[in-house]
Amino acid sequence: MKILKVCLFLLLVVNNLNAAVSTELLVGLIGKKDITILDTRSEDAYNGWILNSEKRRGHIHLAKPFPAQWIKSLTKDSVIVKKLISQKEVIVYGAKKEDTQKVYDFLKKQGVNVAIYESFLSEYVVDKSFKLDYLKNYKMLVPASYINDVITNKKSIKVFEVSWGDGKAYKKGHIPTAVHINTDLVEFGPIWNYKSKEELLSFALSYGISKSTPVILYGPDFMPASRVAIALMAMGVEDVRILNGGFNAWKDAGYLVQIGDVKAKSISDFGGKFFSKSFIIKDLHDAQKIIKNPNAQLVSIRSKDEWLGKTSGYSYIKPKGNIKGAVWGKAGSDAYHLEDYRSISGKMKNQDDIEKMWKDLGVDTLKHLSFYCGTGWRAAEVLFYAYVMGYENVSMYDGGWLEWSLDAKN
Repeated sequence: MKILKVCLFLLLVVNNLNAAVSTELLVGLIGKKDITILDTRSEDAYNGWILNSEKRRGHIHLAKPFPAQWIKSLTKDSVIVKKLISQKEVIVYGAKKEDTQKVYDFLKKQGVNVAIYESFLSEYVVDKSFKLDYLKNYKMLVPASYINDVITNKKSIKVFEVSWGDGKAYKKGHIPTAVHINTDLVEFGPIWNYKSKEELLSFALSYGISKSTPVILYGPDFMPASRVAIALMAMGVEDVRILNGGFNAWKDAGYLVQIGDVKAKSISDFGGKFFSKSFIIKDLHDAQKIIKNPNAQLVSIRSKDEWLGKTSGYSYIKPKGNIKGAVWGKAGSDAYHLEDYRSISGKMKNQDDIEKMWKDLGVDTLKHLSFYCGTGWRAAEVLFYAYVMGYENVSMYDGGWLEWSLDAKN
């Protein structure tokens, strides 16, 4: 009887592509093969932020993000669109009728079998029997509107822009009140590991960061912000967040930009045990243990050519190859990109896609996962995403391929 009902659902959808899909029909199609449900709201709303007066947070179970803003970056030849064309049916929904219609019209033009579900806010969200998914720690990944609210209402949250160097781009324009952090303050060459406990404490106090100081980081790119975020989390700072999409997300939202330099205000006391979560950061000795541990995995966050030993990825790293016994977790096109973990808008890719990628690559999420890359930036970003998704048994091998390859015994 259930199979017959599903078949009738499918037949009804195929024959009524321009008609609105009912809640009953939608619920019956969730999780069915070759049926894709798309959320046309912002990725932040999809992740769990209530931005459209939703009665509950999250997205329809197993739905994928497809914000209306993506359309300007997509064509019929885009990988995302090709996958949708291959589906039997695609159903779009959202909070704003104009966004849903815009996505519907675009997909229809590309040859996608698409229908609209119009009752997301009025029926699906208000009925608690219908499942909504969202990132367990979605609050760690904030939308630009959240920071704007923080600044407007003068909340006691510190905002920092993070990049390597003296902040030339920062001084030309940054989020109001934001203080610049040079990544050299938390790591040092030639291996580019995190600095000593004493040096990190000095950095935190100089920038007014205590254990209880809420911190939001962002940058022109996600990696440096993640590098500092992991350092702060290891120090024991209790509330560390990152702006999803970085400075581009702020500018795209049309918020004000401040020019010039904002100086940090120092403090004298961290306010609690320092480096209370040092276990987040693993050293060479730890990495050697992880390789031998059947309940743990070293996960290489490096490009395919780095993984295969075709290139070291960096001009200053001579040895090519990878850590024997590690599993590949993908990354991006080269040592400076992370497309496999980001959406087309530069924000964090959805959890379902990341976990499917891990599963296909042999990354076992039931084990302790310790991410590494060349020198730590890419691994830091993926580790931060893992925390956002709700994983706790995770860490980062700080030294990465650079440190490992310098020891002839490895």
